[in-house]
Amino acid sequence: MATDGRGTTSMSTTTESGLEPNVAGAVAYLFGFVTGVAMLLIDGDNEFVRFHAIQSIAFNVVVVAIYVVLTFATIFLSFLPVVGDLFSFLVGLFYPVVGLMTFCAWAFLLYKAYEGERFALPLIGSLAASK
Repeated sequence: MATDGRGTTSMSTTTESGLEPNVAGAVAYLFGFVTGVAMLLIDGDNEFVRFHAIQSIAFNVVVVAIYVVLTFATIFLSFLPVVGDLFSFLVGLFYPVVGLMTFCAWAFLLYKAYEGERFALPLIGSLAASK
């Protein structure tokens, strides 16, 4: 695969799944863990697809971890007398913010993969690139 100056990858071959690499990379993001693991198993030999599949899996692990931390913080804070309910409510306000940010990042990553670009998220992208 050749890349141009913008980081876009030129892809003319199909993958093991019969999809173009950009489509297979986008599919890796489509349903989170499920399609990330599926594309890694099916098209893991293709460097472009492997990168996006690993990044998709790592991205979803981070999102789930954030929601777990928010849930435990909400539960823990609800046990504090008097101010616990207020703090629990304030932490609970982060749920829709995290949801909106997650959706925007997911849509952006899906789009970048479909465009044939190897866009790397901070930290997660370097992990995906090293595998």
